[in-house]
Amino acid sequence: MEKKRKAKGKKQEKQVSKVSYHYKPENMTLEQWQIALRQQAAQKEAFAISEDKTTDGPGYYTVSNPMTRNEYRVVFRGEESLWNYCSCMDFKTSRLGTCKHIEAVRLWIKEYRKRIH
Repeated sequence: MEKKRKAKGKKQEKQVSKVSYHYKPENMTLEQWQIALRQQAAQKEAFAISEDKTTDGPGYYTVSNPMTRNEYRVVFRGEESLWNYCSCMDFKTSRLGTCKHIEAVRLWIKEYRKRIH
């Protein structure tokens, strides 16, 4: 019975409360809300992510969306790095320093326990 409780507790930890697309939660700033929306989108969509080993340096990824057949180039240098980059228009215009493609790479790195260079 203890094992079931522990497993249930771990499952509840992983669940993230859904953020509304229409109304900003009162406990978040506008920037936090927009970042949370991008993290939520990254969890929801099924991206194909591959590490680009043809470049001179590490940290280059290709993020493909099989539904739209769009492909984006992502440079991920770390959780709080100012040098993260994505080729999508959202990243270029939002000034948040992130987008759903960068968040998808972040999740992919955690899931596969990849090393961040």
